[in-house]
This record gives sequence, C-alpha cells and structure tokens, in this order.
Amino acid sequence: MLTSIPGPVPRWWGLPFLLALRRDYLGFCERLHRDHGDLARVRILQERGVDLFRPDLVREALVDHADALMPCRRSAPSASASCSGR
Repeated sequence: MLTSIPGPVPRWWGLPFLLALRRDYLGFCERLHRDHGDLARVRILQERGVDLFRPDLVREALVDHADALMPCRRSAPSASASCSGR
C-alpha cells in the first residue's frame, strides 16, 4: 500500500534525503511537494514516512484514521531537530 504512494527513489538508504533535510528542511519539503504531489512517501534508513501537503489530507489522517497511525518511536522535537540541523 505504501509503495503505491509517489515519492523519490531512495539511493544509498535515503542518506542524501537526510542531508538535504538538514541543509534546507523547507526547501526539501517544497521540492517533495512540487515533484510528487500532495501525498509523498520518503524512506531514510529504516524509517518510512508519508508527507501530507494539504490540510484536508492532514485532518483525514489525524482525525478519521488516527487509530491506524503508528506512534513515533522518538519525541517530535528531537526528530525535527535532527532533521532540521538544530
């Protein structure tokens, strides 16, 4: 099911994505949205994720399908800080 969502091809286990996220987080997200649409999947090492770029998709995921979401294994501030270089 996740493979049917468009997204960039992960080379070298997605490490170039991690470097791009650390260098320019918003720029990476803008390119991901532009190149792959409102719903895009990304894989970095063993982590697989889906980025949602429309408010209605975010609401649907967080409200209508909240029971299907997997909990994050680390806290949001530490995850975003490691991606954004803080």
